[in-house]
Amino acid sequence: MIHPCLNNKKGFTIIEVMIAIVVLAIGLLGAGAMQVAAIKGNANSSKLTEATNLAAAQIENILSLSAGDPLLANNNNVPFKRMGILGLVGPGNNMMQVVDDVADNSITSGEYTIYWNGTPHNDPVTGLQVGIDMQVHVVWNEGGRVRTVSMNFVKVL
Repeated sequence: MIHPCLNNKKGFTIIEVMIAIVVLAIGLLGAGAMQVAAIKGNANSSKLTEATNLAAAQIENILSLSAGDPLLANNNNVPFKRMGILGLVGPGNNMMQVVDDVADNSITSGEYTIYWNGTPHNDPVTGLQVGIDMQVHVVWNEGGRVRTVSMNFVKVL
């Protein structure tokens, strides 16, 4: 006679255990890939934030300059490359590409180069210059690609 405990065959087979291990491994690999993507996105976001802060700081510097300051002279003598809009591909979709540009001046801050350019802003009624249309571009290379943050504003004279 067979003991009743030996007849009870509850548990997992080796195949069930192997399938569970494979499913777990696939899940862990997916979670690892998501973690790597999150780290890269965080690094990109950090660089974009730093570039935006540098552009805002340069705008503050420009606003504090007097109208005749040589840093505001319209020289157009500093060539550089930045990301720019090539044109509209579809509704709301702009095609970006690296474009050649010139700036009046530039400074470097770590891996970032800050370019700025100004053109006279004239009153449409009197034709007199009342300000300077300014563009600030912060450019850096990331993963072999040119990245740019651009801001426009008017410096009132």
